[in-house]
Amino acid sequence: MQKLYLALDIVCPVCGAQPQEKCKLTSGAPRFESHVERKYIAKDHNLKQSTTKPPPAKKLPKQ
Repeated sequence: MQKLYLALDIVCPVCGAQPQEKCKLTSGAPRFESHVERKYIAKDHNLKQSTTKPPPAKKLPKQ
């Protein structure tokens, strides 16, 4: 099973918040919501994972 990435699992490209850290305002106070760019990166990463082909199914022996 593949891991789904949340916005907090990604380093924020806007404010530099590390994984599991909330995004920051320019004043240094925490934001109520993550930056949009951070959310898009997580969503894009999840889409790339879901479009990869699953491993081939094992064939059952003929009876």
